[in-house]
Amino acid sequence: PFPEAEKKLADAMKDENPWRRYHACMAAATIGEPARSLVSVAKKLLADENPMVRVRAAEFLGRLKDADSMSTLVDVLNQSESRQVALLAFNAVAYLRDHCGHPFDLSQVKLKIKPGESQRRIDYLSGKARP
Repeated sequence: PFPEAEKKLADAMKDENPWRRYHACMAAATIGEPARSLVSVAKKLLADENPMVRVRAAEFLGRLKDADSMSTLVDVLNQSESRQVALLAFNAVAYLRDHCGHPFDLSQVKLKIKPGESQRRIDYLSGKARP
């Protein structure tokens, strides 16, 4: 139950280890509404130095519709030099758009990298049919 995990998740979101912050945000997103008490801690992670933590914080907050998650995700996409980070961010965009009703404007995305596997997400988000 969440009350038993709340303090541990809040502490993990503040941990110096980015993977602990990352996984705490993932857990909070999975828990959803009962984890609303973690919103103020998670909002600070939207500016985290680790882009993967920023993505997971945006996903958690976006699920609760408590922050402009898409602007964080667009920033991560536009700054990323990692195909893996870009794919993670595109997956979060697709989830928040399709399942949480967040609007998304693909024209705001200006990737620094070749899309690689992200091209399938770009095609999906732009409405192009898969081959």
